Amino acid sequence: MMPRSDQPGFTLIELLVVVVIIGILAVISMYQSDQASRRANIASMQQDLRALTVQQEIFHNLNLHYASRAELTEFAATDGVTVDIPWVESHGYAAVATHIRLPDNSCAVFVGPAPAGVADPATEPGQIACDF
Repeated sequence: MMPRSDQPGFTLIELLVVVVIIGILAVISMYQSDQASRRANIASMQQDLRALTVQQEIFHNLNLHYASRAELTEFAATDGVTVDIPWVESHGYAAVATHIRLPDNSCAVFVGPAPAGVADPATEPGQIACDF
């Protein structure tokens, strides 16, 4: 090892070590932020499906059949969330929620004997399920 000179300051190695440590911390914080954002988007989809389920039950109690998306005037999805009702009959419905930031994933819920595949990934009536 070479002896240090009497000049004040940091060596190149010391500066590189600090830069590497800062880089590692930045990557960890970006990953944590991304995961928190993902969980928030999933929670938005699930909450919108819960709200839709409540609206559907109110509509059913008043009209004796479930509503299409156009008939649910009281329901408004969260910004970025799209809720579709691909199947509806007097005795059941299926609803699927997607988020603009999670285009390859969805959450779904169904009530009644929904046709196979219409409410994927939901498998139990009344239970919200997501494919994450």
